[in-house]
Amino acid sequence: MDPKFNIQLAGANADNNSLFMQLSYSAVSFITIGEGNKITSVVNYDFPAGINELTLVSFLKDIFTTHPLLQKEFKKVDIVFAFAMSLLVPYDFHNNAANKAMFELVYGDSQDNVLKNDLRFQYNLCNIYEVPRLVNSIVTTKFPTATFTHQYSILPDIIKAGGNHLYAIFGEYDVTAMLLKEGKIQIIQNFKYTAPEDVTYYLLGFCENFDLNINETILHLNGRITKDSDLFKEIDSYFLQIEYATLPSSFYYADEIKHYPAHLFSHLFATASCV
Repeated sequence: MDPKFNIQLAGANADNNSLFMQLSYSAVSFITIGEGNKITSVVNYDFPAGINELTLVSFLKDIFTTHPLLQKEFKKVDIVFAFAMSLLVPYDFHNNAANKAMFELVYGDSQDNVLKNDLRFQYNLCNIYEVPRLVNSIVTTKFPTATFTHQYSILPDIIKAGGNHLYAIFGEYDVTAMLLKEGKIQIIQNFKYTAPEDVTYYLLGFCENFDLNINETILHLNGRITKDSDLFKEIDSYFLQIEYATLPSSFYYADEIKHYPAHLFSHLFATASCV
């Protein structure tokens, strides 16, 4: 399997790098970080729509065993799962006995998968989420000392400003969106799309369901969306305040990375800066 992006810079093969990886059914992406918080590589693999667990595991096995950078030893490894089945519940309702029951009430039987949770005390939340069992096994075997968390547990840390914000990450055929109302989390959700109208249906629906004025809500764009696309034109016809995400100041970026539009990888760098 060939990567969609495979940017390797000076220092990518150093032994003192840290590794950040994010994976889901739609893609696996990873970056390496060297001394001085310098980004030394950015790698992304896209997966076909609708793959199952066995196919994903097959892809991961190939990537884990063939990509040269993943044969290195890392001083620190952070893995972020971005599987869509996640349940954000108030911290007071969280306990080991109730988590499984609450999750299965929403998503159904989860006995064939691994149920995990992240506690986010600063938001008074617990994120209960599911990781496919075989995926969990191959990842923990490959990276036994890694720290694991979920994308939805980290996204609220990215936007520090008050006000209303809709933070959207565009993949090839899916979008992950987070809505903040007066700085407070309202919803984080992943949805599939086949046409631009599907995206505006969901994004406008989020604002309507949580009683947000669209004209007073900043839409932050990350990932696979360009200004000349039909997708952007569709979104632009509804949202007054649209911002393409920029590169977080937490890292040093070589010119080879700055050659690409900043929003293309901005969400990866932003998430990596928060783990």
